[in-house]
Order: sequence, then structure tokens, then C-alpha cells
Amino acid sequence: MAKLAGSSALRPVAHAIDVDDVEHWVASAEVGAELVYAWGLSPPRDRAAWVRARELFEEGEVRLHDRRRPTNDREWYMVKRAMMVGGDAAPVIADPVAETEEAAVLRILRRHVRLGLPCGTNAEIGRQVEMTAAQVAYRIRLLRAARLISMEERGPGERRICTISGRSTPAGRL
Repeated sequence: MAKLAGSSALRPVAHAIDVDDVEHWVASAEVGAELVYAWGLSPPRDRAAWVRARELFEEGEVRLHDRRRPTNDREWYMVKRAMMVGGDAAPVIADPVAETEEAAVLRILRRHVRLGLPCGTNAEIGRQVEMTAAQVAYRIRLLRAARLISMEERGPGERRICTISGRSTPAGRL
């Protein structure tokens, strides 16, 4: 963590609402309602609202999501789920870490491989994950460097072929 002379350690800017506001919202929200509970450059994992949101997710009360804001930071929000008649919600396995931009691109590529769809262009993938084509290209380079995917460029007017765990997207024309 960076430190300036005579100051405390610098932390990434992150904000969260009060945990009491989360509790009030959960008690009164309609199914499908959204609540932004945190925002900033990095997840405020040490804040009570963040911890409570994860607990509500594990209990099946809410779904957790994040999205990029126009200010180029992120906001984390929850969506109220319908509870099953009889009390308990369907069991939900918690993801311990919020989805990174690399994970979002990888998720899209895995979906294309799984469904047998041609690999999307950087611009097409970017529209799905709210990134520019250049940002997607960078994330793909990181995924290739980590050997999570391989890409075969096919030339002008042709779709590239993405291979993940031995399975590939089909060839196609742009």
C-alpha cells in the first residue's frame, strides 16, 4: 500500500451505505427491486453493508451484481429475490470475490464455446460487459498470457476461433 510522508496509508476510494439502510430495504423491498449498496474504484469489503450483502446473498434473499458507472468506477447493487413458499430460499453458492473485468470477458467467451456460437469481436464483447474494444483486447491478452484461452486469428472478414479447455468456437464470417 502506498504511503505519503506524514500521512496514513492511502486506500482506494470506496463507499458503502449504512448497514441499517440495507436491513430496512430488505424488509420492505418488492421482488426485483434494486439497491446500490457500494460504489467506488474497488470493493469496500471491510464495510458492514458489504458483509451484510454477502450474507443476504448466501441466505438466498438477494442476487448481487456490479456495473460500471459513467464516472469510470463501479457500483455494486443487490436485487431482491422471490422467496420460496414454505420459508427457505433455493440454496445459493456464494462467489467469494466480485467478478473482475477479465472474468467477465472469460464468462462471455466460455458461453460462446459452450453454446457453439462464433467468437464475438472485441466490440461485440465490450457491449455486453460495458467496456471498449481496446479494453476487451487487453483483457483477452491477459487471459492468453495466463493460458486460460487461446485465440486463432483467421484473417480479414473471418471470425477468430477461441479455444478453452480443448473446446472451440466455430469459424465464421464477420
